[in-house]
Amino acid sequence: MPSPFVIDADAPPDLVILPGETFLVYFTLIGEAVAEALIAVQAFEAAAADGLGKGRGTAELTHAGTIWSDDPNGAPAVPLVPQRPASALVVLRTPWRGGKEPFRQTTFRKEVFAKAVWDRAQRVCEVFDGDVLPAFGGVALEVSQLQIWPQILHRWSAKLGIEDDMAGTMGSFVLHLPNDDMFWAALWWSQWLHIGQKTSFGLGSVRVHPREG
Repeated sequence: MPSPFVIDADAPPDLVILPGETFLVYFTLIGEAVAEALIAVQAFEAAAADGLGKGRGTAELTHAGTIWSDDPNGAPAVPLVPQRPASALVVLRTPWRGGKEPFRQTTFRKEVFAKAVWDRAQRVCEVFDGDVLPAFGGVALEVSQLQIWPQILHRWSAKLGIEDDMAGTMGSFVLHLPNDDMFWAALWWSQWLHIGQKTSFGLGSVRVHPREG
């Protein structure tokens, strides 16, 4: 599988797919991995035929295509950043975990979230784009309408023959943005890059919905 990549499967933790049903799996290739898109598709096709999950249910790849690009020829590009709004609704779609221990607490620390957003963008730019963002110096964030909860997803490891618990925090909140366009860009890019640990397994998925006021 080309690396780095981010799996972005939009599925609830208790999803059960019955025979004959279809499901979507999205993945984002980053940096030089973009050139290996065909290998990524072939890897998903082979994995589906071999069997997925603990039950080893098989599937057939019926369609693969590019769903986002600002190039008319379908060439990959960096997501364009819209004008910074006054605030944004941030949705944590899959568990976000940070630090050395699983991020399970029900208290939300905005400074930890802000650093996770910045660190992810900084690392990706440094390694795969050659640009280096300045060190994170903190931002003055205000948070409202906070609704979060701890969540555990289970990943079946065929190699080890065990279930791996992937715990983190899910939920949503309104982020009142500071006068900082660089942080806004990092937050916007997090929708493709994800944040925190185990992003290649789909954790740390973020959606950002600009608001005014």
